[in-house]
Amino acid sequence: MHLPDRYNLIFITKILFKEAIVWRQLNHNNILPFYGICETLSPNSHTTMLISPWMELGDLSEFCRADKERVFKGV
Repeated sequence: MHLPDRYNLIFITKILFKEAIVWRQLNHNNILPFYGICETLSPNSHTTMLISPWMELGDLSEFCRADKERVFKGV
């Protein structure tokens, strides 16, 4: 059964908020701190973002693409 977009939005938002609660409780050298949530609302769109510190080498995907030899060594 396909749910209307409004219900999908509510479901996804709940998942993101649960993820934020878990992330907020983590404390490890290899995990970035969680700064907060930013939501943008407009008549035609809704965006929810989980905020962490800026990383100079980009996100995980960019880092892996840039340094495949080191990242995947021994895999």
